[in-house]
Amino acid sequence: MTFGSWDHARIDGDLTGALTADGNLRARAIGVYDISNSFQDFKKDDRWLAHGSLEYNPAPGTLLVAGYTHQVDKHEGFNVSLPRYRSGEDIGFARSTNMGAPWSTIDRTIDVAYGRIEQAIGKAWTMRLNANFTRSNDRTNAAEMENAVDPIDQSGADWWYYQAASRVRELTLDFNTTGSFEAFGQKHDVVLGLDYTNNRTDNRSLWTYYGPANVFDPDYPPELAYPPVWTDGGYEGRTTIERLGFYGSLRIRPIAPLSLIGGGRLVVKDRTENRNITTGAVTSLLDQKTKFVPYVATVLDVTKSLSLYASYSEIYQSQANLMSAPRPGTPLGPVSGTNYEAGVKGEFAGGKLTGSLAVYRVRKQGASATDPSNPPAGSTDNCCYIRDGSLRSEGFEAEVNGELLPGWQVSVGYTYNDNESRRENDASFAEITPRHLLKVFTDYAFREGALKGLSVGDGVTAQSSNFRSGYVQELNPATGLYDGPYYQYQFRLPGYAIWSLRAEYDVSDQFSISANLNNLFDKSYYVTIGSTGYGNFYGDPRNFLVSLRGKF
Repeated sequence: MTFGSWDHARIDGDLTGALTADGNLRARAIGVYDISNSFQDFKKDDRWLAHGSLEYNPAPGTLLVAGYTHQVDKHEGFNVSLPRYRSGEDIGFARSTNMGAPWSTIDRTIDVAYGRIEQAIGKAWTMRLNANFTRSNDRTNAAEMENAVDPIDQSGADWWYYQAASRVRELTLDFNTTGSFEAFGQKHDVVLGLDYTNNRTDNRSLWTYYGPANVFDPDYPPELAYPPVWTDGGYEGRTTIERLGFYGSLRIRPIAPLSLIGGGRLVVKDRTENRNITTGAVTSLLDQKTKFVPYVATVLDVTKSLSLYASYSEIYQSQANLMSAPRPGTPLGPVSGTNYEAGVKGEFAGGKLTGSLAVYRVRKQGASATDPSNPPAGSTDNCCYIRDGSLRSEGFEAEVNGELLPGWQVSVGYTYNDNESRRENDASFAEITPRHLLKVFTDYAFREGALKGLSVGDGVTAQSSNFRSGYVQELNPATGLYDGPYYQYQFRLPGYAIWSLRAEYDVSDQFSISANLNNLFDKSYYVTIGSTGYGNFYGDPRNFLVSLRGKF
């Protein structure tokens, strides 16, 4: 069980064991109940989860797995995204500020059923069939303030009612075989597979303009009754996505220390259809062409504990489930690009310490980003997004993990990233990924003496600044659409460092107690940035967690 800041309480249990004397039938049951208020006004989360699974070996080399998870979430006062001034300047809201009405609520249920059949064929080959079915239902009833604020007269923000219902049904199947064979005196590895996804999402949403909002002295709109029937003015749409592809890789070793790897994925079908539920009319259809996405790599084992590697892959990622404005929207095209990487990995001190160094270069075209003129509301709204131009990202990563001295564990990671996002015929508009990112965590466990059973540690995550700029259209009260005048914004957020402390004590062989103090110096910072009207989120202030764990 765990207790922490803002009335956070969590109780979880995990029971695992054999149901038969021979151990061929095993079961696992998990239960979680988690409630918490927040440092933001009105915000409260309530969640419970139940999970059960069975594993069965009917014969040597055969494994059957089945499981089911049921989760219920309730999120109150969820709209904690903050606007900025139109110029991009930070308004300076208190971290407790909430831009939504106190009664705003999301109710969500998620059910996941899965199964796996695994069969060994001889000593070198294994076939697997994985099936997963997900069913989720969301209901949102909210009022929230949107849009940037004029620094002169403090106007610009508006109150909107947002009501939505989302119903998702998704089936995924994956059939693959993995194995190895010997040729020319060496062992070679093969992976071959087929995957299929069928997703149907029914979205109903209704935006209702309420009136101007004062972000400094909110006058909250009264709660609006959730619509028993979705009436005129709302949107009722069904998105159906079907994806089918083959994937595989071949790893050959022409000589013992050298591996040559080649493979990829053949996209056979990637089809997204949007249909109006009320009329049955198809509103948009995106049917991607067959495409092969290759991957090649090489690995050289310099010694038993040191390896060099290099890889090249193409990027293809469908995002047709996201819509571009105007609402209800049309599907976005896929993300495309290339990824180069090379590096070295090693083990030291008899495997107690591992380290790696990698250099990379990524090019992407058309990745999605929130549309600053028509931002989505809540996590279930798939409109509106924009294709965010081109992304260039290159740099290096260095990492060391393991036991530096007896009882002393360290984890150090540093990333240098030179990234630039550009829209067509435009200059750089974003550096969302920080140029410098450092993570250092250390822990020391006392193994003898009066402090035996105690471990203490600390850590820091530090990053450099972020940058955003762009153009946004204002709301036009005459049309109710974001087709008013354009204004330009630009802002850069300073870097920050977040420190933490932890301690854990083994009370007995069965019980331990731990305490975590996060954001030790109570740094105020934005963990996520968006645009001037939406998408800026404060990170957590200083907080603590105390946990009691038992095992039997």
